[in-house]
Amino acid sequence: MDGGSEPLSVSRPPGGRVGFTLLEVLVVFSLLSALSGLIWIVAGPPRFAGAGRERAREAALRGAQWLQGRLLQAREEGRNFRFRVSLADRLPYLEIRWEDTGLWERYDSGENAWFRGEGPARWAFYSTKWHTLSPGMVLHVFSDRESSPAAVAFIVISPACRVSVIREGP
Repeated sequence: MDGGSEPLSVSRPPGGRVGFTLLEVLVVFSLLSALSGLIWIVAGPPRFAGAGRERAREAALRGAQWLQGRLLQAREEGRNFRFRVSLADRLPYLEIRWEDTGLWERYDSGENAWFRGEGPARWAFYSTKWHTLSPGMVLHVFSDRESSPAAVAFIVISPACRVSVIREGP
């Protein structure tokens, strides 16, 4: 060759083998599996964008059914209660306080849905005499505590004690 350069030569490792042994590959796969398992345990299973919205809608439906059940129970038992909502913060639960016992009862969404009220008051009072919930209100349902700007569903509670879940804003 001209210029004084020598050709490159590839040397083989001792024993003449090239690549990895099966044992080395299995060790690497084992380490990667253990690492991904730890990440799964710490961070939880992967969540897909649409899955969070659907879980929130399902939790909203269960919350509406829970509230409708409390309204029917109050009517049948002749008991009044107060329904409390947050107008500022998103909370992962709905709760009522029975007037006769002062005990609280709560529907917890398991952080699948976050509720925030809209309306003139943070309390609504159920009256057995008139079978009304006053004032009526709308609950915005979000898929997470802070980052989602728009509600994924709405729970509409009429003064006539009708509870419904809708996807678009009222």
